[in-house]
Amino acid sequence: MWVGVKKGAAIQYRQPSEHMAGAYVNADISIGSPSVQLPRCAIIVVTYNSAGTIRACLERLVGLQDAAVIVVDNNSADDTKSLLAQQFPLVRVISLPENVGFGAACNIGVAAATAPFILLLNPDVVASPDDLMELVEFLEQRPCAAITGGRLIDPSGHPLQSMGDRPSLPGLIIDKPLALLARAAGRKGALRWLLGSASAKYRLPDNPLRVAWVSGAALCCRREVWEQLDGFDEGFFMYYEDVDFCIRAGELSLETWHLPKATFIHRSGTSWHGKEQLKREAYYHSRCYFFEKHSSPLVLALVRTLEVFYKVTRGYRWFSREVVGPAQHGQSTGLQ
Repeated sequence: MWVGVKKGAAIQYRQPSEHMAGAYVNADISIGSPSVQLPRCAIIVVTYNSAGTIRACLERLVGLQDAAVIVVDNNSADDTKSLLAQQFPLVRVISLPENVGFGAACNIGVAAATAPFILLLNPDVVASPDDLMELVEFLEQRPCAAITGGRLIDPSGHPLQSMGDRPSLPGLIIDKPLALLARAAGRKGALRWLLGSASAKYRLPDNPLRVAWVSGAALCCRREVWEQLDGFDEGFFMYYEDVDFCIRAGELSLETWHLPKATFIHRSGTSWHGKEQLKREAYYHSRCYFFEKHSSPLVLALVRTLEVFYKVTRGYRWFSREVVGPAQHGQSTGLQ
């Protein structure tokens, strides 16, 4: 297992000597006093150079009666920590001495929490309290459900990928052509049905749907499930740790559900601004690690060959698209 640590302009991958949640459980909790740990859920927000988005995220969370908020900062080099200290002095912040990656930082945040439900939220996500609590309430009302996630939309109201099937080589091959078709598809109709039948990524359901995985940008799970799975695999520096977590849960017959009525505004990729090459490096490394864990050596070799093809042909620029459908008419993002 390899974990990436961000050093300057590159990501260095190394084998961790111990579970980072244990290594940093007593890390510098240097900003403000701890939020009162209420019994319902703990909201874990991992920041890295998030000064431009964290205020909009936390403004909706501060004062929630049913949740405790914990921010884990991955050694931000911008004004994130000073902004938190000045504008959110009562939010508990764990400041790490290095960027250990998203998954490892989530593990550290969860280790510092005590609530029976864990809710992971990206710092570039804006959510209403009602939408957040819908993820928790679904788990409370459905004992067989282990993990929930909502619908992600961009600030213009366009739906983003919020869920997916178990990753496979055929799925990777057809995904790019499907992304082209999705640009022409409406929210309903034959083409949307065809897209959704080929890949859960392109489904836009109106009702709760059991899926293979949901995005870690807004993911809720039972604490006992988190502990049973030992949290996120820290071999993923960023990307695919949520997919791997849900797949491992499914292998234990634990259910993952997409809740489309819980809507979250996601300004994705803000911490990677101006660093697209590093972003792709982290993404491809994590995808290969996923297939190394869950597939045969032959499939892994074919996945790597496919990635080389897209890099050489610059296919990621032709086809890459997080938007999976048109904006809903009258959709209000609530962003100021």
